[in-house]
Amino acid sequence: MAQSFHHIGDEESYEQFVREATLKAVDDGWVELIDYLEQLKYAVAGRASAQRNVMFEYQNEAFESFLDTEKAVKCNIIRNILLSDVKIGKDGRLQIIYP
Repeated sequence: MAQSFHHIGDEESYEQFVREATLKAVDDGWVELIDYLEQLKYAVAGRASAQRNVMFEYQNEAFESFLDTEKAVKCNIIRNILLSDVKIGKDGRLQIIYP
């Protein structure tokens, strides 16, 4: 992180980089979670024929998936901050290439 801060230069730009890296990780995690929940909806619907409580099964698996996503987002935030290539363009805006 010290290298990123030194490379960016000022604290305000570095904080902007950290915010964008965090938002990128949250956005990616959210998209994956929504996709998984859509697939889960159809998978759990097939369990109704096995006389299982479909709502209970969906709720449990969705919550477990949320917890997994939460952990993945935290790891991806750190990954984005540490491994991203950050440059400042001629116009003064940050240019970030995520891993």
